[in-house]
This record gives sequence, structure tokens and C-alpha cells, in this order.
Amino acid sequence: MQKHLKRVILSIDTGYKKVAISGNGKILIGANWMSQHQEDTDIVTHELMHIVQNFKALGPEWLTEGLADCGRFQYGLNNVAADWGLPPAAPFQHYKMGYRVTARFLLWIDKYQKPNTIAMLNAKLKDDTYSSASWKEITGKTVDELWAMYLVNKDID
Repeated sequence: MQKHLKRVILSIDTGYKKVAISGNGKILIGANWMSQHQEDTDIVTHELMHIVQNFKALGPEWLTEGLADCGRFQYGLNNVAADWGLPPAAPFQHYKMGYRVTARFLLWIDKYQKPNTIAMLNAKLKDDTYSSASWKEITGKTVDELWAMYLVNKDID
């Protein structure tokens, strides 16, 4: 049985020059970022998603970040005020861009291709059983096949 954290430490650091990072029950946010983006409180939601993910091993960064942004999109409370949202699909994008681009793609898959794909991918990453073959196992299609379909029908509303 996997041990779940009951406490998370949140720190805002004037010396941290990036946006945010999390791990081992700790979230560190750059004070400069928060000063310049005061409404972006859901950066915490994104980082909490990483803590909840608690993956045994590192999966592809694009997928890990896309899953965390799915959580931010679904559970964030202040995204609109922070002017944060999912970008419209565009030909120059690729699912490996991660973050919001990947999140929108994952939400499209969940809605139009295979419900619960997000949860199943997350579970495979959590159990350290994820591989590129996971896409076909879960959806019946490769990630590249799904991406090609998404670019044709990219509506998630």
C-alpha cells in the first residue's frame, strides 16, 4: 500500500528565480513570479498535482506536466482571473510541448476517444508501468495517431 502525504509545505522564496517546483511534500514558488503574477494562485494547484502524482520514476516530462495542467484546468479556482487557460490547437504545436498544449490534447482524448484516459495514464506512471505502448493499450491508437485525429477535430467544448 502506498503511503500518502498528509502535510505539504508551501514556501515562497525570493532567491528562487524560476516559477515553481515541487517534490517530497514541498512546493517552492519564486517570489518574483508571484509578485508579477499575483492572481496566479493556481500555480499551487499545478504543483499539488505533482505531489499527488507521486510517481515512482520519472515519466516523459511533457506528459507529467500535461497531466498536472489537466488538474489545474479541472480543479483550479482562479484561472480566469490569472488569465490562464488552454490554448487553441494550432498546426505548429506538438503534444510533446507539454503543459497546456498537452493538457488540452489529453482532455480531448478523454472526451472524444476514450473516457478515463487521463486517469489510466496517471495510474501507469504512478505504478511505473508506463511506456509508449500504453497509449495503444488504453485507447487502441498510438499517441501519434491520436494527435493526427486531434488536429482535425480539436474541439473540447
